[in-house]
Amino acid sequence: MNQEIGNPDIFEYESHKFNKPAISALMLIISIFIIGFFAYAVYRQLFLGQEFGTRPLDDTLLVILALFFTGLILLIDYIIFTMKMVLEVRRDKLILNLSIMAERIIKYDRIESVDISDNHHRINPGGFAYKVGIRERSYNIPGTKDYLIIRLKDGLTLSVSSNKPESLLNAILEAARFNNIYIQRGLPLEPK
Repeated sequence: MNQEIGNPDIFEYESHKFNKPAISALMLIISIFIIGFFAYAVYRQLFLGQEFGTRPLDDTLLVILALFFTGLILLIDYIIFTMKMVLEVRRDKLILNLSIMAERIIKYDRIESVDISDNHHRINPGGFAYKVGIRERSYNIPGTKDYLIIRLKDGLTLSVSSNKPESLLNAILEAARFNNIYIQRGLPLEPK
């Protein structure tokens, strides 16, 4: 059991933040440009009394568009700069959370098997992503070593990138045993 968390219901916890400096810098530059453009347009048209552009907008519409695009760009920035993936192995359930994009709560009686894979290319070529397939969901964070593969009894396979997959796998098995549930270690053969 993971004692450093301080909550006896949490057996293991792993969290990853989005840390791609090039994408963050690009997003910051685009944000400054868009907000600066609308700020200049509003300043020029409302405060200086000069029309902005060859076919200027009505003052009210310009302010509405400026507020809309500023709010939109700030929302996108907030999502990118606060994006993180959290995997919690709790006493009664497994929680996968990829910021606001996806959250999955899995009871242990729905899990058929768990395993570890280092085959990144089959699952995801890299990057921060949530991929959805017909029978597979992939939660990926760049810079992680391996994948924790979770096969559910309904045939769905979850692939979760992790820096400590062995610890997470053992915590899942321990939590399942705590609930008197058997989960197979190692993946069964793919259904035909």
